[in-house]
Amino acid sequence: AVLERARENPAFLTPILSEKSLLPMADNSLPAPVARIRGLRAVRESCERVFSLAKAGKTKFFDVDEGKLDRAAGFVCGVGLSAYKVPANIPFHSRLRHFEPDGDDRVQRVLVDGSEKKGFDVLRSVIDLVVVSVLVDAGAGHTGKTFHSSEGLGIASFHMFTSGSFSSMSDPFRVDAEGLAKLSLDAVKSGFQVTGENPLVGVEGRFELLSRLGGALREHPEMFGADGRPGNMIDALGISSGKKSVSVDELWSIVVDGFASVWPASRTKLLGVPLGDVWSYSPLGAVDEDSGAHLVAFHKLSQWLTYSLIDAMQSFSECHVAGIEAMTGLPEYRNGGFLLDMGVLVLRDPSVAETDHQVDSDLVVEWRALTVSLLDRLAPYVRDILGVSEEEFPLVKMLEAGTWSSGRKTAAMRRAGAPPINIVSDGTVF
Repeated sequence: AVLERARENPAFLTPILSEKSLLPMADNSLPAPVARIRGLRAVRESCERVFSLAKAGKTKFFDVDEGKLDRAAGFVCGVGLSAYKVPANIPFHSRLRHFEPDGDDRVQRVLVDGSEKKGFDVLRSVIDLVVVSVLVDAGAGHTGKTFHSSEGLGIASFHMFTSGSFSSMSDPFRVDAEGLAKLSLDAVKSGFQVTGENPLVGVEGRFELLSRLGGALREHPEMFGADGRPGNMIDALGISSGKKSVSVDELWSIVVDGFASVWPASRTKLLGVPLGDVWSYSPLGAVDEDSGAHLVAFHKLSQWLTYSLIDAMQSFSECHVAGIEAMTGLPEYRNGGFLLDMGVLVLRDPSVAETDHQVDSDLVVEWRALTVSLLDRLAPYVRDILGVSEEEFPLVKMLEAGTWSSGRKTAAMRRAGAPPINIVSDGTVF
């Protein structure tokens, strides 16, 4: 029924969002427009505004061909079933997957079976690991000797974590503010095996981000405890006290408010407040400091972190995170590249793919926004083929099996793994 409605009237998929649905963040000192654009629901709402322009032929660089969604869905299902055999086996798209690319479940083997930690102590350590690992998981390029791209960064960050690189205490399996303060650029380069033959895009940006993480942890003892530890968020959420359900909005408040100072201060600002992964898009109109109507929110790393934290919390405790349907597909080059490779997105001028583009350019913002909206529209087709409901197969599972995996596969088939559009990365966006 959902598929038929989508074919007859694709507009029914467009989220109906009101000002009231953009929940304010926990930091009530923020001006209302800033709180809204940093809110989780601002991602889908602002991307839909760009999609509406595309349907009206008013975007600058891309056309949309929704008639290709059927074909794209078939490809996704083929990739997903090849990897996982049946839909019930498909896990969340989460950083935890990148610690086991060779079938070795390192988290279980080292942090659970190989340590004396039990119960919530395990969860604290897994959250610590997830936070630092996600924050260094930006576009890594296409190098790496044993693992590559995201998996390579995941394994490297895992080994740095288990060796105590981020801990100030005798327990190596933790991250804390003091441990991050002692971290050096040379240690990060060594941990990620950066050499002239094995470079890492934006390694300095990743190091600076980790340094700012230490500051953020110290700034928010109400979220991360007196020792500034990411895993202490389970106390703030009530999970360690036995709470069996938290809302995605509660978790998002910790991610977006608690880690706000992690993002570069040079990012887009509204009313003087840095917004993180939020960018201006000129077809939406002139800069409007009163409403932020010219801005498109993505919060990619924050959403990737939130998905990964949800996976950790539901895997290593009895707590359920409710309301994940408010989250979106991730606006990064694998998902967006897949849509381009399948013809769902079409560059009006293919020659623009021959040059590099800054992350704040209209072209990149438009590509990312349309990616978010089209992933929403692709999902019902995929579920129909697999014969599953949205509850059984949320968007985060489609990302895992797999628009992200499909994007990697089509990139390998067409461009030796490279994305279809080159984005200049500082290691803090994708």
